[in-house]
Amino acid sequence: PRAPQPRAKISKPQPGGTARLIVAVSPHGELYIDGRHHGTTPPIKMLVLKPGMHRIEIRSGSRKPYLTYVVVQAGEQRRVRHDFGAKPSNPPI
Repeated sequence: PRAPQPRAKISKPQPGGTARLIVAVSPHGELYIDGRHHGTTPPIKMLVLKPGMHRIEIRSGSRKPYLTYVVVQAGEQRRVRHDFGAKPSNPPI
């Protein structure tokens, strides 16, 4: 008879863990996380996210949207900042 195979122990993510995302947008923008609209920032400044990768998009009128990805772990706090009024820097000639 064959000996039983030992089972590998796989650690599972702890349920209930969340991360905080601090958002600072100037002058304002519509906040989308993973394709879902979450409102306008400001006044929104902080969101609670599940651990993992998230697609963050901020739209402000006819300006080019700001898009980034963040990876967060339970208990972590991350910041996203963007200024739609900032002038692009031009290298010296």
